[in-house]
Amino acid sequence: MAATKLVIVESPAKAATIEGYLGPDYHVTASIGHIRDLPQPSELPADMKKGPYGRFAVDVEDGFTPYTLSIPTRRKRSPSSRSS
Repeated sequence: MAATKLVIVESPAKAATIEGYLGPDYHVTASIGHIRDLPQPSELPADMKKGPYGRFAVDVEDGFTPYTLSIPTRRKRSPSSRSS
């Protein structure tokens, strides 16, 4: 039976461990890091810099709604570039 549910976690090691717990109905894959982030105020679109998102990229006046950005595709690090 093919997996029918997808779970995305940050690291490949976590993906393998969690997939073992969840069983064959789940496919667990790694994003190799975060996929969304809060931008710095300087990275906001011009029309948002003066509004409620301007200071934190979170609208604290409307339920703490975040303004998020997708992080560009990450390159997998080679074993030699990892810090010990």
